[in-house]
Amino acid sequence: MYIKIVFKGQKKSFIYSYSGNDFEIIEGARVVVPLRRRYVIGYAIEEVYETEILFDKKKIKEVKEVLLPKINKELFELAKWISYYYFSPIGDVLSAIYPPFSKSDIKTVFLKGEFFDRAPIDLQIFWKKGFYNQKTLLNLGYDPKRLDLFVKEKILKKKIDIKDASFEYRKIVRLCGGEELSEKIGKRAKRQREIFFKLLELGGEADISEFEKVMQPLKKMVEKSIVKITTQKIEKDVSNKNKTTVSLNSLTEKQQEIFNKILKKTDMFSVHYIYGITGSGKTEIYFHLINETIKKGKSVLFLVPEISLTSHLIERFRNHFGDTINLQHSYMSDKKRIFNWLSIMNNKSTITLGARSAVFAPADNLGLIIVDEEHESSFKQNNSPTYNGRDVAIMRAKMNNIPIVLGSATPALESFYNAKRGKYFYYELEERFSDAILPEVKIVDMKDKNINLADRYPLSLPVIEELKKRIARKEQSILFVNRKGFNTYLECKKCGTILKCDHCDKALTYHKKEHLLKCHLCGKIYNYEEVQCKECGGKEFVRHGLGTEKVVEKIKEIFPAVSVQRVDGDLVRKFETVEKIFNRFKNGDIDILVGTQIIAKGINFPNVTFVSVLNPDTMINIPDFRANERSYQLISQVAGRAGRGNKKGKVLIQTYMPENYVIKAAVMHDYKKFYNFDIKEREKLEYPPITFLIKLSLENKNKNILIKDLKIVEKYLSHLNINYFGADYDMIFLKNDRYRGFVLFKEKNRLALHKSIKKLLSVIENEVASKIVIDVDPYNLF
Repeated sequence: MYIKIVFKGQKKSFIYSYSGNDFEIIEGARVVVPLRRRYVIGYAIEEVYETEILFDKKKIKEVKEVLLPKINKELFELAKWISYYYFSPIGDVLSAIYPPFSKSDIKTVFLKGEFFDRAPIDLQIFWKKGFYNQKTLLNLGYDPKRLDLFVKEKILKKKIDIKDASFEYRKIVRLCGGEELSEKIGKRAKRQREIFFKLLELGGEADISEFEKVMQPLKKMVEKSIVKITTQKIEKDVSNKNKTTVSLNSLTEKQQEIFNKILKKTDMFSVHYIYGITGSGKTEIYFHLINETIKKGKSVLFLVPEISLTSHLIERFRNHFGDTINLQHSYMSDKKRIFNWLSIMNNKSTITLGARSAVFAPADNLGLIIVDEEHESSFKQNNSPTYNGRDVAIMRAKMNNIPIVLGSATPALESFYNAKRGKYFYYELEERFSDAILPEVKIVDMKDKNINLADRYPLSLPVIEELKKRIARKEQSILFVNRKGFNTYLECKKCGTILKCDHCDKALTYHKKEHLLKCHLCGKIYNYEEVQCKECGGKEFVRHGLGTEKVVEKIKEIFPAVSVQRVDGDLVRKFETVEKIFNRFKNGDIDILVGTQIIAKGINFPNVTFVSVLNPDTMINIPDFRANERSYQLISQVAGRAGRGNKKGKVLIQTYMPENYVIKAAVMHDYKKFYNFDIKEREKLEYPPITFLIKLSLENKNKNILIKDLKIVEKYLSHLNINYFGADYDMIFLKNDRYRGFVLFKEKNRLALHKSIKKLLSVIENEVASKIVIDVDPYNLF
């Protein structure tokens, strides 16, 4: 049998032979195959009939090994759909579906062959062990061709050593015979004799861990052929010994009504949208739906935007459903992640909770999918495959013929548009759960010099007064800033040039604590004392802009005895650090939390009664059609952190744009007012959800080649009946030492748009030298 194999990072597929005769056995599986003188992991995607092969079949190499476990047919079909819809190589998609910790460790090793005595003298003298890996022999000066010749002449034997993380590997010590072997042990070798009789007592073999303190005598016994050490591959134990304990809160009349309506459609594919203001009790409905699904013997997939910020949600899940929760996120150790992945595959877990990539959880008995905070940008992956976790979840629900529930207090405009047009079943929760009261929200006009004092900036007098009240009452506060660092950009005193990264077209951010400059695009760090203006060579700069560090410093200056903590992107990568900070905040060890959008994502602290959004204007003024939507969502989500408990909350929004409709709608907790205004703007400009977008980007280290390639794209665009903009040479920007230009395509017919892009790619792929990146339904335009 011949099969098509694909690899991560390559669009091209390769044909290999396979000794089996049933393709379904390896469809979508990881396979070990030879490629360019080494062994790598690929993915089996398609059977190839002999009549289709138009080259010499003798050149076709064979699949070395098929790795288990493999994904089921449903996930493989989902992979094919993602590859088609997002123009992503199928190898990249399958690599994303198989967790990174399941990739096998493949080593090529060489052993002594039948005619090793014919090997070069230096190799014979060097050879002390049973085997050596290829890298070691290459370092000795033996190139791959010469090693292959040694194998052909039987001087060496070649072996592929595959260590698959889907299994555990134990080293076993075995006796090479019976009691007669004791004669090989010297009279003074007391330790060897103890090892020998212990092995006899244990039936002739034991785990090597039994002999950790006597490894040297054990090695002597191996040399004498008294014992041998072998590696044993065993399947990991993923049994779940804990029982489920379900305990749910009663639903309100409105929650019960929504629950009943969704429950009637649980035996079919259907998309349900719950729009509920912050704290309205969407999660309680989710839990009751989950419970009904579990009762039917089905499993549940629950997606959240960022697992590191949902410790309270995980706690609630465990309180209600016991230990049947299976977490899937990148902060776990490899061992824990593979254990959890296998546990899902073997149906040992009933609920999978995770971020974007958890949509690929290998459950084969799904009964329900829930996507909470569906509007979040973190559901969209920015590198290949550039999928949206929410949309893939909808497709997965469709393939499984099961319901999916989407929920948010600030819906994505596309989702709300679909709900209002009847594409989704739509439900509303417009009151807070358990009689909690919505916080009072007010605008602070920063143009008023009486409240915006220079020596108190960036805090206005009303914000300072509210912080004083909370400190006196031993209540907590949250301050939201949209930028990390101290100052967000530096301007040359001589010529006014903005100081930018050498590798990106991005203004450098000043971090006062470390006294250095950082690029928040590529991560490059600069010594503040050494930087100079690229235009005039000046070394003096005026610092502008507001970041989290500056806010923290001002709070400490005004309230020196108060405990204040910063939370931003520099910390969120460290899951344990963020979790510890939130636990300290929950326990009352921190009075004021200052953070970026991280603090907007669903955290729930009953003692928080005051929230301030310090500078939303920078978000609203970004030149992107989604800027207003993102700004409204962030302001509303942050405001929703106040008054979650029994105490009434208050929110102050500091702005220089008090009349802006985004801020006005946020003050009134009125998403529908915001939606009605913004959807009219989208209709005028023909942006999503009125149209569909695909972004084609070109990347190259050489700007001149990039411009040349953009001209090639423009040439072919004239032959296509398609709306587009971009290919503007003034819009070329630098990121990570690569110049980037783009073309944005816009059509009302999704299918027609896909066909046009496919046609364009077929003619430009072989003509342009730049890397082509396709982003379907892009979240960021620049």
